[in-house]
Amino acid sequence: MPIISGGGGSGGSGGLKATYRKVTAKQVLNTVTETDLLNGEITIGANLFGTSGIATISLWGDWIQNTGSTALLPTFKLKLGATTLLQWQTSTFNVATSAVRYSWSFSAIIAAANATNAQTATLSGYITSLCTAGTANQDTLPTTGEGVTTAVLGANAHSMVQVNAYNSASVDTTAATALVFSTTNATATATYDVTLRGALVELV
Repeated sequence: MPIISGGGGSGGSGGLKATYRKVTAKQVLNTVTETDLLNGEITIGANLFGTSGIATISLWGDWIQNTGSTALLPTFKLKLGATTLLQWQTSTFNVATSAVRYSWSFSAIIAAANATNAQTATLSGYITSLCTAGTANQDTLPTTGEGVTTAVLGANAHSMVQVNAYNSASVDTTAATALVFSTTNATATATYDVTLRGALVELV
């Protein structure tokens, strides 16, 4: 369950308004249905963004692709309520099967844009994996948002796929609004899982 601290408020600059933490793991496997890694546990309180609030978000975890053949990377989305702010890639990067778990980490900022129903958002981060040695580097565009997703593939058969993306949105934050960071796994098996190990959201 999340740990939530901080006070209320209705916008404006100043100190910390709220802190949300997820300290329990959320594992997603045996499904190709989009699933919230935050498990529906983080909701930004009504009016906390105001017209100038900024939320900084850190998310981290690990994953495994041990299906016995190549498989596409998971697809990650950052949402505020029902609105997709950023989707890091169209799932086009195949990675090699491995019994080793690999890391992932993302950071995001969601900022009110001088109104309670206007935001800007940015997402950056990476996911690591095994790859075929000597495979050429690849790149693509985020599915939602502006920016680039790049797969850097090493000579020693390890890879890092990284993203930097930006977008704007028009979410009404005068109501309590769920924060969602979801994965859509590429295959529904027990040997392909994405696990969130922790998350921290600070709203100022």
